Amino acid sequence: MRPAAIGGGQFMDMVRGEDAWVGVSACFGGRCPAIGDGVFAWTSSDGETWSASRLPPDPSVELAARYLVAGAGRYYLTTGTYTIFPGPPAEIWASADGVAWQAFGEVPRTECTRKLCANQGSLAVTPSGTVLVHAVAQMEEKSFGPYASEDGIEWRLVEPSAFGLDSIVVDSIESTDAAVLLMGRSCWDCEARLWTSTDGTTWDPAEDVPVQLYSRPHLATGDGQRVIVLMACSAAKGCGGTEVWSSADGGPWTRRFSAPDILHAIVGFTGSAFVAVGQGEDPARYVVLGSADGVTWSEIPNDSTMNPADEECSPAWLVGANGTVLLGGEEECMTLRGTVTVP
Repeated sequence: MRPAAIGGGQFMDMVRGEDAWVGVSACFGGRCPAIGDGVFAWTSSDGETWSASRLPPDPSVELAARYLVAGAGRYYLTTGTYTIFPGPPAEIWASADGVAWQAFGEVPRTECTRKLCANQGSLAVTPSGTVLVHAVAQMEEKSFGPYASEDGIEWRLVEPSAFGLDSIVVDSIESTDAAVLLMGRSCWDCEARLWTSTDGTTWDPAEDVPVQLYSRPHLATGDGQRVIVLMACSAAKGCGGTEVWSSADGGPWTRRFSAPDILHAIVGFTGSAFVAVGQGEDPARYVVLGSADGVTWSEIPNDSTMNPADEECSPAWLVGANGTVLLGGEEECMTLRGTVTVP
């Protein structure tokens, strides 16, 4: 894998739609003189050549592009500010092609009882096109949502009873083109659990997969398989190492691979194989795992340096299509592009 050149800023998130790769970056304070200030969407048909388009928000207000997802033939992303409190609500933008963006709606407002309002937790979209969001107020130990909407105007609360609970604290939601994965708890101090859904209304528990708050589960789907990669956690030993679980067509979940020396793993589907990437003993390099069927996994040789300063990098997103993988890390870590050959 090798560095992927982009024209300005660092990709904060990326997805693969039906016909294109779409990434998002935010540049402010003159940090990107080639393109100026603002939030930018980047599109590419091959993951190699990129074109940028500025989103409508006023570039004089520094914003963060928080989440980018794709589903039901559209792209969605959220923008918000970390510098103004309590600040305006986060906005959701939608696009059919990743180039022209229109306002979809605002993240539902939640109560603020201190100076800091609840932060938007995550954004997801079901295969049918229902958009899901939630919010978290860490200082208050409160969670709001999840909320669901088809039009960005009317938002409805997904009741805890949909998860078989009397109340729910949502930790994360993420989506693929075939399913949505939600991690949540029945109370702030309760054990975490996982659910999957294809429509945002009916939620199936992934009861076989052990998970705790810091497990950082990630979902990939392809060829009828659902794969979850998460940090292995136990009450006795805490969190450390990586486990890979898979489910065929939404059936029972089975542990497929365990790697005690790999941390912060994420997973994607290239169109022909599953690829998981995590942090190994050398914090500047990533360990790559591959599977042709989501069941049998093996480590794939990789010598790519993820940071020119040879510093620690944690993988932030991984997107695959047409046999190609794009991989991005947090903060100053490099964005890589390459092909992964799975035995």
